[in-house]
Amino acid sequence: MSNQSYADAAASSGPIGAEKIPEPARLQETPNPSGSGNIESVSQKKFDKLKQETEKSRAHLEADVERAKKEAKELEKKAKKEGKKLLELLKQGYADAGKYFAEFSQNVSETTNAALTKTSKELENPVVVIQALAGIGGLVAGYVTYLERHRIRSDSNTVLGIHAAIITGLIGLDAYLFGKYYPKYDKKQF
Repeated sequence: MSNQSYADAAASSGPIGAEKIPEPARLQETPNPSGSGNIESVSQKKFDKLKQETEKSRAHLEADVERAKKEAKELEKKAKKEGKKLLELLKQGYADAGKYFAEFSQNVSETTNAALTKTSKELENPVVVIQALAGIGGLVAGYVTYLERHRIRSDSNTVLGIHAAIITGLIGLDAYLFGKYYPKYDKKQF
């Protein structure tokens, strides 16, 4: 086997008429690199100085990393502690909200029961039943009037005055009859 480089062997056995492969770059040591693939050589003293500076930088970085690890552990402990506090606050808030809603629903239930009891007592009075029916009739009449409003439109103040007088008269009559007959048929026991 010969001591030929791979590039030399490849260049010598190429196709006929092929150009030779250029010589590979060779490294040369020089104190002033020129950018043509040369390597700068440094003295042992300068090398030792660079090595010391690198070691100092590495030591500082390691110290910074250790400090960051300690701070991260402290932050983790604080976060766990604050998380526990927050969880306790949420649990207490949930318990308080549950109590509030229980009390609220109890109050609503009691109020509803009282209202239903009072309503059932009031409905035993025929005057109240008639008043309720008159109110429902008024609502139905108002709804029908709303549906037929396009036919009722009038610029005549007389027509509007008659409507207002009828409504006022009916309300007054209702109030008079309710005041006169309600106490007579009231069955509540005080």
